[in-house]
Amino acid sequence: MLETFPRSAMLAAILLSVGGCSITPRSGPTASAITSPSADEASYELVELTPATLGAFLVSDTTAPRTGAGFGRARAPSSGFSIGPGDTLRVVIFERSDGGTFGTTATGGTAFQAVRVDDRGTVTLPYAGRVRVAGGDLQRASEAIRGALAGRVVDPQVHVELVSSPGQSVLVSGEVKTPGRVTTAEGPLSVVDAVARSGGPTAPARSVDVTVYTAGSTQRMPYARLLEQPPIYLSRGDTVIVETNAKRFTVAGAVSRPGLHEMVSGRMSMLDGLGVAGGLDDNSASPGNVFLFRLRPGLDGTPRPLVLRLDLAKAESMFVAQRVGLLPDDAIYVTNAPVYEIGKFLTPIVRALAFGRLVGG
Repeated sequence: MLETFPRSAMLAAILLSVGGCSITPRSGPTASAITSPSADEASYELVELTPATLGAFLVSDTTAPRTGAGFGRARAPSSGFSIGPGDTLRVVIFERSDGGTFGTTATGGTAFQAVRVDDRGTVTLPYAGRVRVAGGDLQRASEAIRGALAGRVVDPQVHVELVSSPGQSVLVSGEVKTPGRVTTAEGPLSVVDAVARSGGPTAPARSVDVTVYTAGSTQRMPYARLLEQPPIYLSRGDTVIVETNAKRFTVAGAVSRPGLHEMVSGRMSMLDGLGVAGGLDDNSASPGNVFLFRLRPGLDGTPRPLVLRLDLAKAESMFVAQRVGLLPDDAIYVTNAPVYEIGKFLTPIVRALAFGRLVGG
């Protein structure tokens, strides 16, 4: 039995020398497989990250609006409120003395609670008949109704209130706490005001975009950007949709917390991404082989694979990692150290041999 162990150990060494590490399980390719891909693999550009090469990959703000996706310029506040078709009014008519057609001031007058403005912009009231009110404000509507009652009612007084105005509102939907219509009848309404009156976003500001649909255009911008710039005002009939734009990246391999992670700010570096994942695993990581996989659009619009390699075993690479920007959908991968791979391969063999000696002994 004493001769069995040396022979088995020799067999293990032979297996290891012919590529035993390749048969041990791992979370991704080896460093050599990435830096020296086989001819039949898809081609990609490999860049060694150094102070001399990092200029093209510096940290940038990922919340910046994409080309053609921002609000071109601030929209001015819309003009004052005017009654329009579809509005619902509350009309109260008073008479000076008792015994008239309508109630007096002392009795609160006669109220018509839900008077709808028809498609022609008119309302219909007893004794006043059809009265045009669209295009003017509430005061002008009161005067128009009073004029229609003249000669039929003794010294009438008219008060008009707005009950609802679908046309004097914007629709806010999507990732807000209370989606629905927000009135524009109370004065100028900005995009941020409309979202706030709908309860605000259901996700952090950095994680949502706002799209505004108007009669002639569609515009989109990160909500965090809207909070930082002058107000952009809405017009009645506009639609505001708040949508999540969660930006995520993946970290795999020899790190403490591999998986899919959310970008915690609009300006994250490669070092930030490793920090979110808990850093390199002290027991298994190869600090000299930290890779960042990225797809970037080519001149023809098709994605171009890019692999960035960083040697964190060098002190200067910590500063490089602080300056290399992390983009949404990037993947960071840290390979296992060779000694760790050898250990993974030998451990079960040693255990088996030790068990065999124990049984045979």
